[in-house]
Amino acid sequence: MKKYIWLALGILMAMPVMAQQIPLYSQYNLNPFLYNPARTGQQGGLNVNLIYRRMWTDIPGAPETRAISLDGAIVDDKVGLGAFVYQDFTNIVNRNAGYLSYAYFFKLKPDMRLSLGINAGVVQTRINFDEASFGDGVIDPVQSNNTQSGVAFDASAGINYQWKGLNVGFAVPQLFKTRVKYLSDDDETGYQLARHYLVNASYEIPIKKDLFFIEPIAMFRAAEGKTYQFDIGSSFMFKRIAWISAMYRFDYAVTVSAGVRVHNRFNIGYAYDINTNNLKGNGGGTHEVMVGLRFGKKEDKGLVESIKKLEESQQLQNERINTLEQKVDSVGKGNDQLRNELQQKDAKIQQLENQVQQIIQDIAKRDSAQTGSSAPIPSDLVYKGKKEDLEFIKGKPDGNYFMVVSSVRTETLARKIADGLEAKGHKIGIVYNKRRTWYYLYLTQPGNLEEGIKELYKIRRETEFKDAWIHIYE
Repeated sequence: MKKYIWLALGILMAMPVMAQQIPLYSQYNLNPFLYNPARTGQQGGLNVNLIYRRMWTDIPGAPETRAISLDGAIVDDKVGLGAFVYQDFTNIVNRNAGYLSYAYFFKLKPDMRLSLGINAGVVQTRINFDEASFGDGVIDPVQSNNTQSGVAFDASAGINYQWKGLNVGFAVPQLFKTRVKYLSDDDETGYQLARHYLVNASYEIPIKKDLFFIEPIAMFRAAEGKTYQFDIGSSFMFKRIAWISAMYRFDYAVTVSAGVRVHNRFNIGYAYDINTNNLKGNGGGTHEVMVGLRFGKKEDKGLVESIKKLEESQQLQNERINTLEQKVDSVGKGNDQLRNELQQKDAKIQQLENQVQQIIQDIAKRDSAQTGSSAPIPSDLVYKGKKEDLEFIKGKPDGNYFMVVSSVRTETLARKIADGLEAKGHKIGIVYNKRRTWYYLYLTQPGNLEEGIKELYKIRRETEFKDAWIHIYE
């Protein structure tokens, strides 16, 4: 008989409440890898999220979900690892599950990545007949003191495409449609995990750069058996530190939510679902709270490493220039004009370099007189380039130079680092070198080049930016 009970419960759980075979969340945009393993570690750093959701508060035994997740990125953000566990209670049916998740990121272009991900875990389903009631507190004596429990292996797979603020993904939870087996013996129950299909898309659109953003969100869910559901909504963000959202979930509810983020380390969000289906006005609302913690110092780890890569890139660029000059010399008289232009540019660069060296020497002498130290700033910390190679993404220097404190390959990472440094009180700008395909983060400093050299000397000596350098352009 117990197989028929499991079968009946399986049918009930596959009805329009089909989302209850996989937990339903309203703030999945804050923790996207819960639905798609391909987004494991996508946000970088180490992230921990706690979730509590209580549905239909006026109905006894209505679904209640508790979850905790952890994910992060390793191997230069090429690999994402994660884990999450959840408890899902629906009347007398309890589900406990735990998963490990893995994703690999392929860099297609700057700010463009394709990721593939999988997760695997175990789902335990329990039916507590002690809590079964047939009205007026009547308990079935046949099922009293009887609890049945079954387990099933589960796995999911997903793919996600990311370009700047755009994310488009497809995932298949409960991929293998595993049947639940009793813990007491090897018999299978009549309850089977249903394969689901999820398609999601979101796009962060800046309204006013670095101040206001709007992010439309859409998700389509389908389960085998022709049950489906879709969400459509949008979030409005202020400087990525506060947001409000609204979403419509087909044949279920309208969701409103809000949240705040503090120092890019701690965030908390709250969502409230207002029923629009046949429970409207009867079932009570649905509450969901999500708390997130971010660990590590990912935005700072690349300061030294990035400068080393930049120095290697600079050396490669110099080799290319030398090769070009050799080719020009070998062409002959037909290219005298081009050779003369190169010589004139070299003369200007040499003149500028002499001026910089003289300023550095003057500063070092004054510092030596005041402190007794005579260690000058290395001349290779001043780089000369062309203005047409630069695209200022955030801010713009007052003069023809800027002081670089970090350099990375993607705009997304550059903005994350900038947010972290600004949270510490620094005034940060971002510039993209189109020739070298690097994003430079610089301290916005007023004044002329001489004042900038003085500030560089002071910053390297007295602050955390021991590897700062100056980029001059003309």
